[in-house]
Amino acid sequence: MKWIKAKGIKLRDEKGRFKKNTKSNINSAAFLMARAVKRKGIVGLRFYEKAYIAVSKRYTKKLGAAFAEDIAGKFKANLGNITIKN
Repeated sequence: MKWIKAKGIKLRDEKGRFKKNTKSNINSAAFLMARAVKRKGIVGLRFYEKAYIAVSKRYTKKLGAAFAEDIAGKFKANLGNITIKN
């Protein structure tokens, strides 16, 4: 209800005409909006995904090398006369 008032949302009836913003109408709209958000959720904006996609193309080799170096550090092993190092 606070959000509807703060944003200045104008309510409409079934025919598309504006209704008065009475307390009852605002309560009704707030309930319907809350129920829709509960059922459908809110779509995220994906800031990190968009940034990753934009940057990953330029730095594919560097990211691959850094990832390989990180993995190699986790798998140090000494097997008889075979030594695996990073």
